[in-house]
Parts: sequence; C-alpha cells; structure tokens
Amino acid sequence: MIAQYRKTGRLSRQQRTTAGFKRRYTDRDIRLLAEMDERHDTPCGHAIKKLCERAYQVFGQSDYETAGRHLC
Repeated sequence: MIAQYRKTGRLSRQQRTTAGFKRRYTDRDIRLLAEMDERHDTPCGHAIKKLCERAYQVFGQSDYETAGRHLC
C-alpha cells in the first residue's frame, strides 16, 4: 500500500474474495460428532476421536469412518 501511495498519491483498496477454508466435515459428520459428544457427557476432542474410531473399527458402524478420521 505504501508503494501504491508513493506511485499514485492515493490509496484504493480492493476486496479480495477467496473460497475460504476447505470444509472438512459433512453435515452428517457434524451430527454424528455432536451425538457422540452428548452421549458421553462432552469429553475432550482426543476422547471423541477414539470413540469414533472404536465405533467404526470394533462395532462396525460405518457412519463413523470419516468422522473419526478427520479429528485431530
């Protein structure tokens, strides 16, 4: 901006829009994580990750495949 002011004697700001952050969770993942969180009385994130992994690996609940993988 300093270079622009020195060159033109004025400033003009241009708004840049970006796509923002890449979405990591689907709405379904968020719902599953919230349900797991509520079911286990709001444990820490690491515990939720392990619970999701266990639900998928031990109990075969395929809904938790991506929810557990994306945490942490």
